[in-house]
Amino acid sequence: RPHTHHEYARTLKGYFPFGNANLADITKLDISQKLARLKDTPSQQNHAAVYAKIFFNWAISEGCLETNPLQHYKQGKKVRRKRILTDDELRTVWSAAGEIGGTFGVIVQLIMLTGQRRGEIAALLESYYSHNQQTVTLPGELTKNHLEHTFPIGAMAVQLITGQIAADRRDS
Repeated sequence: RPHTHHEYARTLKGYFPFGNANLADITKLDISQKLARLKDTPSQQNHAAVYAKIFFNWAISEGCLETNPLQHYKQGKKVRRKRILTDDELRTVWSAAGEIGGTFGVIVQLIMLTGQRRGEIAALLESYYSHNQQTVTLPGELTKNHLEHTFPIGAMAVQLITGQIAADRRDS
């Protein structure tokens, strides 16, 4: 996907600036030294290592390289996030979204109410909403796993969706 390609390129250029070095001359030690600079951000370090490993595997498949310097690289353990927003923080975000208003404010509030991904809610169309069943059905093209996804929505979400639909109709 274009977004994935952009993210890989950004990460590789930012974290592994080897300049005009010959690809075959880059060693595991070179990569490790670059990754060591990210020691305060283990998640970033793991992502960068995975992207580099994928890049080197691609270079091998294209005949540009014979071995992957990260072939036996072991990732650090992923640290699970333990922090969740407090009720006061949620109220603050909800209020700020309400003050901002418009489509963006509604998107933030719907994310909070439904727990759906940002891109899924931002791409929500009136045709995905079933007023009779009080559900939203996202087509597979929008979901991460590419499967259709139907979820129920509560009264507050219905109010936000119908309000946004009405506002969109007024604006068009």
